[in-house]
Formats: sequence, C-alpha cells, structure tokens
Amino acid sequence: MFPPDDLIEKLNLRQAYRCICQSAPLTMPKVIEFLDSQGTLIPGALYISTEKNAIEYFSRQEVLVHQETILLVSDASEAQPKFPDELTVLGFFDTLGKLYNLISEYIDAPAARNHAKRFGEIWGKIMENPALQVEEIRNMLSELPDVIGQFVQVCVVVFHPFEKYEVPYNRIMMQIKAVIPNCCATVRDREIILLVSYDSRRFDYPFPFEQISSMIEKYNGYMGISNGTRELTALRTLYYLARRIVSLALDIEVATTTRIFTFERLGTYAAIDFCACGFKALFDEKGLVYLAHPAIVAIARYDREHNDNLQDVLYFYLFHDRSITNTAGELYMHRNTVMNKIKKINNLFHLDLEDKYLRQRLLFSCQLVKYCEDMGIMEHRPS
Repeated sequence: MFPPDDLIEKLNLRQAYRCICQSAPLTMPKVIEFLDSQGTLIPGALYISTEKNAIEYFSRQEVLVHQETILLVSDASEAQPKFPDELTVLGFFDTLGKLYNLISEYIDAPAARNHAKRFGEIWGKIMENPALQVEEIRNMLSELPDVIGQFVQVCVVVFHPFEKYEVPYNRIMMQIKAVIPNCCATVRDREIILLVSYDSRRFDYPFPFEQISSMIEKYNGYMGISNGTRELTALRTLYYLARRIVSLALDIEVATTTRIFTFERLGTYAAIDFCACGFKALFDEKGLVYLAHPAIVAIARYDREHNDNLQDVLYFYLFHDRSITNTAGELYMHRNTVMNKIKKINNLFHLDLEDKYLRQRLLFSCQLVKYCEDMGIMEHRPS
C-alpha cells in the first residue's frame, strides 16, 4: 500500500492530506511522472507538481484521469483545490527535486513496463519466425496479464521524422494503453506496437481517436490500424499492412485531419501499392497507369497542361455519390464552380456518369492515378 508510514513522515504531509492518506490507502504506484500537458493521467502512476501548476493545469483543459492515479502537490497553502474524484491528491512541503529522489526509493521496477518488455520479446519472436503455429503464438501470449480474445488487430505508432525529437516512447505507450481496452503494448525499433483483441468480430474502431491523436501529435506521430482477424499467424502481415498505410498516407498526401489511419480508409491505396510492386517485379512500374481508365489519364494530362483540378473535382464528385453540395464543401469551392467543372468534364471527355460500373471504375482510377503521381511514377501536376 502507499504511502508507508515512514514515507508519510518524510514527505512532511499537511494535516488535511494526512487524513486522505490514512482513510483511503493507495496502491503502490509503479511510475513517477511530472505533471505536464499530456492530457491523460494513467493508472498506477504518481504525478508530482506544484499546487499552483496543478490547479492551472486542471482548470484550463479537460484531462482524462483514471482511478488509482495519485498527484503529489507542493505549496504553502492549506487550501484543498477541486480535483477530479478519480484522482487522490497528497500535499507536502518539500521541493519537487527532493521529493522525486525520496519517492524513487519506494518504487519497484515498473510492472507495466516489465509486461511491455515481455510482450516485446514475444513480438520479436513472432516477427522473426513466420513458421510459428497458432498454438505456439497463443501459448506465448498467454504469459501476459492481458487476456487475448478471439479476434486481434495490430496498431503501429511511428514518429516521422523521429531524429528531430526526443520521443518519450514508454510514456506515450502507457497513455495509449490506458485508453484502449484489451491491449498489449510494447516499444520496438522506435515504434509503439499495440495488439488489440476482442471476444467477437468487430467492424468498427472503438478507440478515442481524437484523444490518441493529441497524445502523439506533439512528437509528430502517426498511427496505422490493421483490420481484425482470428488467425494469429497473420500478425506479421497485419503489422506490415498497418505500418505501410502510414507511409502511404504521408507519401500520397491523403487529405485528413487525423493522425490515425485505418486500413478501411486506405485499403484501396494499399492494394494499388501492392499492384505497383508486382508491376515493378514483372514489367515496368510505369505500366501501372494502364490499369486506370484512359479518361482519367487524359484528365490528369489536361490538368497539368491547363493548371486545372478536374481530376480532384471528379473524384470527390463520385466519392460523394454525385452530390454537388458535398463536393463543393470538400474542395472549399462554390457550388456553381463545381457544376461548371462537371459540365467541362462531360463536354471534354463524354463520360456517362449514369453508368454505375463506369463510376466505380473512374473512382478507382482517380486513386490509382493519384498514387502514380504522388509516388513519382507519373509526372506531378503543377501546384
């Protein structure tokens, strides 16, 4: 339990907070953190701060606080500020530096990081040995405290470019793990690997995307999420797919406001990417463009020659099921401008957009041509 009697004396706790300590014993924390603007206070951690900074921190932003989270604050005031109910607050008179050194003597090796280390060892075996069988993988994963369900998916967090930042990998890993249930996590090769499991198949992503984005944005991080499967032997494949869609999202300049990319969002580009690998191995990768409808290639050339954006207009027009309003909103254009450009496309290229099979082919072709342009297989359009 925390804090031990001798530590209570050494911390020189104020009387008001002594009552909290003695009436509500706490679980021994396994991690010490200074309170900063991370947005999520993870369970089993002890945070230290001045009372002034702590009050300011909680008053100026929403903070997710998990139970069994402890905050030590230092100030001369006897006032007890309003903190979330999930947070147990202890007050002391000592300096932060002295407190940090003192409290470190009472904290064992972080159990959560030990679990992450063990999962990292298991993940390394999975990645290095594609011949592992399902039972072998499940037996290894059963050693972890996190229960592995019937269905799993892989998430990968990368930091780009990581050389420019001092990334606190373990802290970010623990923050993400705190908001994703049924999750094993580790840090490996400057990436955060998460194995998320479910008892039944799911077709959605029950993750707090906005919250996770705020955790990784500070260090220019991005997350890729694979589809789910019940086949544990597919974990290597899911990892590579999740990792690849992050690279694709950055390389092909996907318009998005999030730092989290799902395979559902970028699966078509991933399929095109693998087609490109096949063409490069068998033929000439520049021949990939022949998979596109020739009208889209012609429109792309027209855009280059006339500094226009007919290809983008047609793509979002088809993507939004031929809605002028939604297309205009997507491209920040006036409705009349969109209508005029659609008329120009019809006049120049004579496409029957009432044909549903043609619309499907054109939509795919727009994505393929964009991939070819952004990956340097075709010439880029002028800005």
